[in-house]
Amino acid sequence: MTLTSKTVNNFGYVSVVIMLTLLVLVWFRLVPDSFTIPFFVIALVLFVVRLVLRIRLATLERQALQSNKRQAT
Repeated sequence: MTLTSKTVNNFGYVSVVIMLTLLVLVWFRLVPDSFTIPFFVIALVLFVVRLVLRIRLATLERQALQSNKRQAT
């Protein structure tokens, strides 16, 4: 899978929807209280993955920009 801005944005949107769903499930007590910690861990992992993908995308874009500058000179 190629890491593009569209891919990162789509993953971000999907992960936010998943996190909001987990929040609603816990908030309205639609799941047992024992699910709170696993849901928190899932949300935290999704957040960290989003963060890593954003950093990796920025790094790839910076490298592409630098290689374009080198080729232009």
